[in-house]
Amino acid sequence: MTTFGLEGKLALVTGAARGIGAATARKFAEHGANVILVDLRREELTETAEKLKDGFPNLNIEPEICDVSKKSEVDALAERLDKKFPHTIDILVNNAAILLVKQYLDVTDYEFENVLSVNLKSVHWVTQEFAKRAVAQKRPMSVINLSSITTNAGMLELSPYVAAKDGINGLTKVLARELGQYNIRVNAIKPGFVDTPMNTHLDEKYRAEVAKKTPLGRWAKPEEIANVIVFFASDLAGFCTCSFVDVNGGMSI
Repeated sequence: MTTFGLEGKLALVTGAARGIGAATARKFAEHGANVILVDLRREELTETAEKLKDGFPNLNIEPEICDVSKKSEVDALAERLDKKFPHTIDILVNNAAILLVKQYLDVTDYEFENVLSVNLKSVHWVTQEFAKRAVAQKRPMSVINLSSITTNAGMLELSPYVAAKDGINGLTKVLARELGQYNIRVNAIKPGFVDTPMNTHLDEKYRAEVAKKTPLGRWAKPEEIANVIVFFASDLAGFCTCSFVDVNGGMSI
């Protein structure tokens, strides 16, 4: 019988201090995987990692401070991990993201560039670094990219965010085709509205409107996105690459 097959695997999750990233790290640990948690928020990252260490003392839980929007820091992260682990990662979850809500005509060059650096360029830099290592070591790898429901039809006042997430969609397709020969699978998840700290600024009226427009009548929990990420990372998805899954409670219907 085919199982998840994640025991002993090494997973790296960006944006792992909270929200979907933290939920994903916990799900991997629940399935027996060792986890590298990457984030820029030192205090939150430490707290999340300590909780995992307490809950899963037999696993290797490694918090790593890194600004993935800067290539130099991504390069340094990869070099540190080369020294800490006997082989490269088996699973990569590109989850780090920031949100800018602003009318397009008011978006500054800095704001646009900043969102693209965190949400899109980081995906390229992190994936390339670890894909190179997987190829050199002849190890399979599963890459899961976090896209967004906003790419389905665009969304008002989210121009840099949507541009970056649509870039992830395109990159996922190309990488799936190019890296498949090395047994590297690349898939993407397009969450709808998820109850995470990134969305705490939204008022209750707006949250209620979103829930009303969602056939399931509510926002997603981070764990519900994490469950799909774990599936893509697992042996159960062994023939899945270049796959996109909407996890949005039916909002795209």
